[in-house]
Amino acid sequence: MKKIIKKLKIVFILVLVVAAAVYALINFGTTETYTAPEAAPVVEEVAQPVDSVLEAQKQLDEAKFLLDTEEAKILSEIAAKESRLEEIRKVRLSFSQAPGQLQ
Repeated sequence: MKKIIKKLKIVFILVLVVAAAVYALINFGTTETYTAPEAAPVVEEVAQPVDSVLEAQKQLDEAKFLLDTEEAKILSEIAAKESRLEEIRKVRLSFSQAPGQLQ
């Protein structure tokens, strides 16, 4: 009986050592350190005072440029159509001055 108690003590001690080792591996191996992300620095935009007269002048200049280009485009189309109209008038005039119809 003494031999059985001695063997049980050895087995019990071995089980305790294995259990302590497993506990240590589970708890100490998985500890993670959490680092919070750093907050981005807040940059406040300082509103620049807008010179309304200067801004209006820029818009006016841009509008004038657009109108001038549109006017030039339309005038070139008119000139092309007037020259075509003049050609048509010349052809009509030449037909009206032609000798009489053949019978």
